[in-house]
Amino acid sequence: MNTSAPDSTINCKNCETTFVGNFCPQCGQSVKDYEKPFGLLLYDLMGNIFAFDTRLWKTLLAVLFKPGKMASEFIAGHRVRYMPPFRLYVFISFIFFLLLNTVTLETIEKNYKQSDSEIVKLANNNKKNFILFNSKNFDVAQEDTLVTENPEMEEANKEDNEVLNHIKDINSHPEYYLPQFFKYLSWFLFLLMPLYGAMLWLFFRKSYKYYLGHLIFAINQHSFLFIIFIVMMLLSYFLPGVASAINGWLFLLVPIYSIIGAHKLYKKKWLTVFWRLFAIFFMYSITIITGLITAAAIVII
Repeated sequence: MNTSAPDSTINCKNCETTFVGNFCPQCGQSVKDYEKPFGLLLYDLMGNIFAFDTRLWKTLLAVLFKPGKMASEFIAGHRVRYMPPFRLYVFISFIFFLLLNTVTLETIEKNYKQSDSEIVKLANNNKKNFILFNSKNFDVAQEDTLVTENPEMEEANKEDNEVLNHIKDINSHPEYYLPQFFKYLSWFLFLLMPLYGAMLWLFFRKSYKYYLGHLIFAINQHSFLFIIFIVMMLLSYFLPGVASAINGWLFLLVPIYSIIGAHKLYKKKWLTVFWRLFAIFFMYSITIITGLITAAAIVII
């Protein structure tokens, strides 16, 4: 496709401004002409899709098997060959939370059905073992009961009952509340990710002084984490026997990946990288737990 600048007499069809280069200086519309044979349009479309797929696979391979490589390439200015890290994170996190929501709801529904059947079976087996209290025993119990009238206690009990009823409602309708929880959780993780990048900058700023490089590495680490979680969920859903044997080892890949990536990116000794990342993981875990509690509190309240 010809990418040379158009003739200066060509005007933008959107705002009638004369083109300068390949884009309108007024509204930013491309000079590309879509009024051409369908075959040429299809050719351009397939070229764009193929270029997108190539970048996607190159980016995924770099994120999965070359820890720290993509961040190093971006810092060095080699960016065109890769998909933007943030776009990859959004794509992977969308798949992760979609699977998490679906698998969790199906698991809860399955457990409910199993619990209901067990309750019915238990009730049928124990009908003859019910103990009936006679009126005499009931009267004795009434005499031993101390009844107090305390408005503050009644108000506290009322508030407790409201909370309990709300929790029961959540337990009875997980299909409504769980998507809300996962929505807030995804936003919290999205907002916490720059904080993780700031922690990397704080501990490794002498290796690379600009925040952007640390943020890119943080985004890649979160993308790798979500990919591991996706694999673990799929294994647990389709191959539970295999999942119970290897999911622990898969999760162990996350800190290993981070240590190798930080060692390659920051050019520090292994022991230095290990202890600094250990401190970062500890602080970041506290923030994640806080995010989980906050997301749950928002849903409950």
